Amino acid sequence: MITQPTIPQLLETIRDELGDKVMPQVADATTKVNIEMMQAVLNQLIERSEHEIDWMTNEIAAIQSAAERLTPTLSNSDALDAALLDLTSNRAESMQLSAIGADYERASEVLSRLGEAAYAEGNDDAISDVQALLNARLATENAATGEFIAVGRD
Repeated sequence: MITQPTIPQLLETIRDELGDKVMPQVADATTKVNIEMMQAVLNQLIERSEHEIDWMTNEIAAIQSAAERLTPTLSNSDALDAALLDLTSNRAESMQLSAIGADYERASEVLSRLGEAAYAEGNDDAISDVQALLNARLATENAATGEFIAVGRD
């Protein structure tokens, strides 16, 4: 019995029930593959539901910090200035996923504008910082989507 179920715990229970109770009762190979696909998706959802807000808030903070540090060093940054102002003046007061998601979209615009300004100016330090932010985003996306699993293949 789960007395205080979290989303990851509920998803784990569904995943395990599919594997332990449903799968043994299924004879059809296609249906078994479908169940394995459902389990793979549930594994991704377990990981995301546990970490998604943390991942986004950390990335938002890193992007905002880099933009605030680098914007003064970039001469042609009107679009970046506007995007950064939009981010800083419209930050969510809630930790709801949709509110953090909106902040993440604004931070993504800042990152895009920061990259454009850094590359347009040829500022190697700014380009390096943008690349580091993009690499961190890619690492988070890889963690969020999990490893590739070829379901139906033993």
